[in-house]
Amino acid sequence: MTKRLYALIASIALVVALAACGAPAGERQSIASTAAELGDFDTLLFALGEAGLDGLFADDEAGPFTVFAPTDDAFAALPDGVLADIVDDADLLASVLTYHVIAGAQTPVALVNGGAVATLQGLPLCFAVDGSSFSVNGDTVAAGPIQATNGTIYAVSAVLDPRDSIAGQAIENGFDTLVAAVVAADLVDALVCGGPFTVFAPTDDAFADLLAELGLTAGELLANTELLTQVLLYHVVAGELDEAAVAAALEAGNGTVTLETLQGSSITVTLGEGGIFIDGDSRVVGTDVFARNGVVHVIDAVLVPGE
Repeated sequence: MTKRLYALIASIALVVALAACGAPAGERQSIASTAAELGDFDTLLFALGEAGLDGLFADDEAGPFTVFAPTDDAFAALPDGVLADIVDDADLLASVLTYHVIAGAQTPVALVNGGAVATLQGLPLCFAVDGSSFSVNGDTVAAGPIQATNGTIYAVSAVLDPRDSIAGQAIENGFDTLVAAVVAADLVDALVCGGPFTVFAPTDDAFADLLAELGLTAGELLANTELLTQVLLYHVVAGELDEAAVAAALEAGNGTVTLETLQGSSITVTLGEGGIFIDGDSRVVGTDVFARNGVVHVIDAVLVPGE
C-alpha cells in the first residue's frame, strides 16, 4: 500500500502544491498565509474569520494541524442557501470547520493506515486509497501535502460535513442516549466510516423504558460495555435498506422478513395493524434518515437479543 500511496500523491499533487511542499522550512508560512497565497481558498478563509478561528491558523507557534481545505469550487457546489445557513449558525460553523482539522502534521501514509482519524470536532474522518484515488469521506483529495509552519494542508474537492454519517445523524437528530451508548461501546468509528448499514435507532424514551424494566441507571448500562455492544449491534443490519426496500421484502415474505444483524442473531420485521414492527413489540415510528454510509429508521423500543 505504501508504494501505491506515494505514487498516488505524486500523481494528484498540483504544481503549486508541489512548489509549496518543496519550500525550505525557513520560507514556509502559516496555514492561513499559505492558503491565502495559493488563491483557491477564499471562502474557507472567510468562514474561518467568521468563526474566529483565523488567528489560530495564522499563528506560526500553534498546532501543528492537518487541514483538509475545501476549495472555493467545493463551497460553490453546496446547494443554494447551505453555506449561508452554516455561517449564520455559530455552533454549526465551528463544528463544520473543526471537522476539517486533525491534530498533528499527518502524512498520507499515516492517514490511510489510520483509516478513521479523530478531528478537532470529535468525529473521525475516513481515509482510503483505491487505485489512483486518495480520498477522505469518499471525496477525492485534490492536492497535498502542502507544508506550512504550523502544519499541513490537503486540498479537498468537497465540504466535509460531520452530520453526514450515521453517527452524525444520530447526534443531529437528538438520539442522546443512543449516542452515549455508541461512544461507550467504542462504535463511533464504525458508524462514521463503516457501512453501508441500516440502523434501527431507539428513541431516548425507548431507552428510558428499558432502564426502568431492567432496574438500571443509564450509568450502569453504559458501564456494561459487553452487554451494551451486543444490544447495539443487534440494531444494525449490513446494507442500506430504505423504507421502500423493507416494504418490498415484506411483500415478498407475506408480511414477515428476517434480517441478520451485526450481532449475529436475526431480527424479525412484520407488517401489522398500526405499521411495521421489529421483534413483535418495537414499532417503526420514523423512516429514511439517510446518511453517507447508510440509512436510519426510528423505533420506539430497544431491541434485546434473545427476547
